[in-house]
Formats: sequence, structure tokens, C-alpha cells
Amino acid sequence: MRRLTGALLGAVLVLAACGSDEGPDPDAFGSPVVDGVFTFSVSGFECGSVEVSRGSIRKAAIAQYCLVDLTIVNTGTLARRFDFEAQGIFDEDGVEFPADLEASLIINPSRVVAELAPEESLSTRIVFDIPNPVAITTVHLHETIFSDGVVTPVRP
Repeated sequence: MRRLTGALLGAVLVLAACGSDEGPDPDAFGSPVVDGVFTFSVSGFECGSVEVSRGSIRKAAIAQYCLVDLTIVNTGTLARRFDFEAQGIFDEDGVEFPADLEASLIINPSRVVAELAPEESLSTRIVFDIPNPVAITTVHLHETIFSDGVVTPVRP
């Protein structure tokens, strides 16, 4: 019994010394977060644009546009669609605002509903039309419109 107790104590000390490295902190800006087979990483955020455009195509914001720079990786074994309309953004009071599909299409032509092959990644921008003044704190990212999603900060 003494030998077993000593072995268990030794194992506990070794585990304690190693720490519990569970990977990146999902509450830190830019840390990868996972919903379903998609791994998301936010790399940039800006608010205050009053218009988005591509060539002669323009769309004015009702108030202001916030843009989230994002990389999505399909870590699954089958192709999956990334849907801009399934994404949301939260203000400091917990109010969620949906992505603006039309504005997102203007700055991401042909990639608003993107099919990602296994291990394929997509770097894109999601556009949100939000009231002024609102303090945006997090983005709510989803594999599909039916998934729970994952929330991650938009600022360091």
C-alpha cells in the first residue's frame, strides 16, 4: 500500500509540474476556436466604414459597417460550406447583430457561400451593419446555421 501511495503521489507531482497545457486560450484575440469541423481565427477588426464597394458596385451602411477578418479551416474529412449569414457579432450588452450578406458579397465576390474541401482554408472578411455608437466585443461563429457556434473576442 505504501508503494502504491508513493507511486500515485509521484504521478501527481509529475502532472502538476507539467501543467495542463490545453492549447490556446479561446478567450484571447486571434486564438483558434472550433465549431464542428471548422476552426476559426480572427485576425482583424474595424468599425466605422459607411460604405463598401467593389468597382462601381457600392452599398451604404444604415449606420456603420464593422468588418471582421477571419480565417476558416475545414478540419473534417468531407467538404463543408461556410455560410456568411450564419455568423453574428455581439455588443457589450450581449445584443447580437447578423452579418450583412449583400455587403459581404460586395467585398468577397463568389465567396459568400464557400465550399471548403478537407484541410482547405479561407481567409475572408465578414461585414456587419450595426448602429452607432455600439461597442462590439465578440463575434459568434458557426459551422452551420444549426450549430451552437463559438464566441471569440474581436480585439486584443
